[in-house]
Amino acid sequence: MARLDELRTRRKQVGQAIRSLLTLDDPESEFLQSELKDLHGQLKSLDDSIRQIETRPATEADLKAVTLALNRLDPIWDVLYPEEQRRILELLVDEIDVGKTAVTVQFRAEGIEQIVAELEPIGERIGRASTQ
Repeated sequence: MARLDELRTRRKQVGQAIRSLLTLDDPESEFLQSELKDLHGQLKSLDDSIRQIETRPATEADLKAVTLALNRLDPIWDVLYPEEQRRILELLVDEIDVGKTAVTVQFRAEGIEQIVAELEPIGERIGRASTQ
């Protein structure tokens, strides 16, 4: 998702701007205080937007597309080069937490969307081959 990448890039830039302002000689000046307040407001807004995109629930159509894409991936997984398998896993998995009683896997919504887009042509080829 390009929008999420944009938001994360902008958040990083705002964070760098805040750190830069904090290194100036007179952090108590009215101008710097005003700028810091504005930048903190931007940071909060960006965080809210990022969180909203990351936590939006998948729609049923999204779930069907993901299921179809993963079904297309299954027959070719074993013939993929290890580097390609690693790239796909990095696209799909954001974080894995292993606890004493559970394992939690956080998926990347934008990675799943990218995999769906990349595997769509494979499904079209398979569909054409099965009708011939």
